[in-house]
Amino acid sequence: ALPISKHAGEDPNLRVDLGGVALLTIASLLLIVPLVEGRQFGWPAWSFVMIGAALVATALFTRWERRSRHPVLPPSLFARRSFVVGLVITGAFFASFTGFQLAVNLLFQLGLGWTPLNTGFALIPWALGTAVAIGISGAVLAEKFGRSSMQVGLGVAAAGLLALWWILGHAGGQFTAWTVAPALLVIGFGSGLVFVPSFDYILGDATVEEAGAGSGMLNAVQQFA
Repeated sequence: ALPISKHAGEDPNLRVDLGGVALLTIASLLLIVPLVEGRQFGWPAWSFVMIGAALVATALFTRWERRSRHPVLPPSLFARRSFVVGLVITGAFFASFTGFQLAVNLLFQLGLGWTPLNTGFALIPWALGTAVAIGISGAVLAEKFGRSSMQVGLGVAAAGLLALWWILGHAGGQFTAWTVAPALLVIGFGSGLVFVPSFDYILGDATVEEAGAGSGMLNAVQQFA
């Protein structure tokens, strides 16, 4: 999902920056393809060439945006510390969150020999904790604690990860879904506390004109991560 600075239909003087969109798309493809396929093919030379080309395309995109009358990403967005820091936190969170999901599934099925069905049942506490936290973070915690609830969520999730690490190291090889359920519940709860406040933290200081591009950039960073 590529961010568009404003809805083109709102103002007849606004135009979609096709050059910027093209450069951003090319840069994304040049980076994503080798990251996804490079390891499978043993990191051949073309994968590193594409990564280098992605950096060049990104630099060209940045230069183009500075000269464009209708930039894809308003430069004013990147002058807002909350937006830049929020994007970095979001990217790191979703990258680690997705990687953890893969690692846990591989551990349960390939490492412990559980069936996919048993693995799915074992992960229910994680999903339950996430759902509960999302529900209360928007209605209770976000209103009372504001953006600080996101830091609380990251701390809770980290505590759950440490608990899971301890359980896996001290269970003596006798694992069941109930063994890991408490830690997964805490991890899910902490992760859920991050979702709702993160949007407020990243876009809370954006103007109405910047909100469209900011939300698009946020979605793009999430998908890329």
